[in-house]
Amino acid sequence: MKKFAMDRIGEAVTGHLRPVALACAAITAVALAALATGLTFNGSVTDILKVDTPVYNALAAVERDFHRFSTDEVLVVEAGDFGTPDAYAALEEFVSELQLVEGIEATISVFSLPGPGSGAEPWLGTEVANALPPDQRLDRFLAGQPLAADLMAADRTMTLVVLMIGQKHQHETVLSASSRAEIEVIATSYAPALSVGFAGLGEIHRSIERALKSDTLLLATVSVSLCVLLALLIFRSWRAALTCAVPPIVGVIWFFGFAAFAGVTIDTITTIIPTLLIVVGFADAVHLYFAILRARDSGLESPAAIREAVAETGPACFLTSLTTAVACLGIGLAGSATLDTFAWAGFAGMFIQLAAVIALVPILASLLLPREPEKKPAATALFAALSGAATALIAYRRAIVAGSVVLFALLAYAQSQLESGFRFSEHLQEGSALAEVEDRLASRGLGSGQIFVVVADTGAKTGFDAADTGRLIEAARAVFPDADEETASRLFPDAEQINRLAEEGHPLLRRYVARDGSRYLLPVPLDLSLTSNQIVAEAEAIRDRLADAGLSDVTDLVGLPLLSAYEVPGMIADLQLGFYAALLLVVIVLVVATGSLRMGLASLVPNLIPILGVEAWLYLTTGQLSMTAAVAFTIAFGIAVDNSIHLVNRYQRASAAGTAAPLALAIRDTASPIAASTLLLVAGLGVTQISSLPSVAVFGELVSGSLVLALFSSLFLLPGFVSLLAAPEKS
Repeated sequence: MKKFAMDRIGEAVTGHLRPVALACAAITAVALAALATGLTFNGSVTDILKVDTPVYNALAAVERDFHRFSTDEVLVVEAGDFGTPDAYAALEEFVSELQLVEGIEATISVFSLPGPGSGAEPWLGTEVANALPPDQRLDRFLAGQPLAADLMAADRTMTLVVLMIGQKHQHETVLSASSRAEIEVIATSYAPALSVGFAGLGEIHRSIERALKSDTLLLATVSVSLCVLLALLIFRSWRAALTCAVPPIVGVIWFFGFAAFAGVTIDTITTIIPTLLIVVGFADAVHLYFAILRARDSGLESPAAIREAVAETGPACFLTSLTTAVACLGIGLAGSATLDTFAWAGFAGMFIQLAAVIALVPILASLLLPREPEKKPAATALFAALSGAATALIAYRRAIVAGSVVLFALLAYAQSQLESGFRFSEHLQEGSALAEVEDRLASRGLGSGQIFVVVADTGAKTGFDAADTGRLIEAARAVFPDADEETASRLFPDAEQINRLAEEGHPLLRRYVARDGSRYLLPVPLDLSLTSNQIVAEAEAIRDRLADAGLSDVTDLVGLPLLSAYEVPGMIADLQLGFYAALLLVVIVLVVATGSLRMGLASLVPNLIPILGVEAWLYLTTGQLSMTAAVAFTIAFGIAVDNSIHLVNRYQRASAAGTAAPLALAIRDTASPIAASTLLLVAGLGVTQISSLPSVAVFGELVSGSLVLALFSSLFLLPGFVSLLAAPEKS
């Protein structure tokens, strides 16, 4: 295997320990200073969908020409029964107070909707309505105004209040923290009569951002702690534990400093990078430490042993960083700005971590290792059986290769049956207050999300006229097939109501009529717990009915949920393409690094089986491939191939030295570090299970599963392929 100048780097580090240590300390201090002030977080799950496609551009045009619906806030208000006088009065007063909160341009509630025969006036404010008791008033309103059923549950226990946020200077303006706090104070004053909580995309984004801020420090801290404890158990030496633990900790601090300087935002995707760097850094440090122990066992003094270890194992560590970095780059092929950031930040992070490991392991080993070799790590005895079993299987290489090819084919078939999917609720922690609110909304037929039917003006006359009303009624009947003409006519304000809103310059006008008057919006409520496939099916059914009504050329469907439903499967397909591109690049890297085409091809099937195995498990359990899973499998492949690199590196060095049974020697020397590093990786990734973000926990599960399978694949399957395909070739 090529040396990649690691022998010279090892000599430079060990020959200048003090200057290198001072440089590392200075870089760490600068990174900590940047981390304290410059790191930013973003909890928006929709930013990943901002790609240059017709669906996104259509939504952007609606937000520009009508109203920035993405900034709307949704309040869920619950009571025992809004039909009682006290609860009704409390709700009415609460909504009135919301109008006075700074930044709120208008509110949409049951009190703002017109009704049959009420003209431009909200029906619940008419004399006819006020003459009825609250329960009869609401029941009559729910029966006569179809839109009311989208804002209040039929049992009158739950209602929605939509807050329109005033936009300033053409820039997207969201609800400020002070305004949110004011709303919470107002809501508290109405307890226990009313129970008020935020819902919708705005609250989903805020809950994710809060989780990102808490998880970033928590996961890194717990991950490091677990890895240190496991290193203590494996090596039975605090010196070894520190030598393996400090470099990845420093490496992730350097990455955070880099992220602050480079403007890398920590979001639902990039939050994975720090944990990834810690576990990969630990694995490289473990391999280097085992190499140092082997060199000392051969009779070398500590300085020479450290140089030999860096020269021997450093090239493999470089390759493992390169392959994982290449896997990160593959994720950038999906075309999203967020995934692009993950790609280049992950790529840079892998080499930042490599620099920390290569610089700090020699320094720490020089300072901490005793003059006399310590007793062998517990791992040597613990994993001896693993090494023995792997060595014994070499004799059955033909059966191993044949069985692996058959298994590969079966797993590949299962993987091909996976369907791509996405839902907003997958980012909500199960059992959280927000998740429970969304579940209650869905159970009562209320959706905190919505899509829109865009209807073009007829052009018969300037402004909103009878022809436009007729077209909108046709569109409404197509969208809601159970609605008769009278019901459909009440799904959109009539000409009198539109003209009244225009005269008053009321912000509600922008929810229905474009600024230039050329288009109109018909809102369609949507349950955010639906999967992308369900949303697409519903949207296509609406499109078909509009086409049957002869309106396909003058209507369109837009909305954030629709954007996610159409774009995410395509992005997942691009991520899968990125995986195959990363696979090809990794094979090329292995061929170039080993100088052997056979060696590169021999490692292909054993490295793919772990990924396909977990994908097959996903097919049997959920049947759906999410974006998180697509990212996880690409990264898992980049990490899983690391085991093969270390084994092949040791095999080629033993072959070049003329050692008898070089493959058996390679297995003996690498089984313990591979098993130990896998345990450390799984332990480090295990902390993702305490994350507040389900997507992060899923990432940890999938990558951990892939790595466990990769442990057995690299020790039990790869030697058979190397023996059969690569061994005859002179290294």
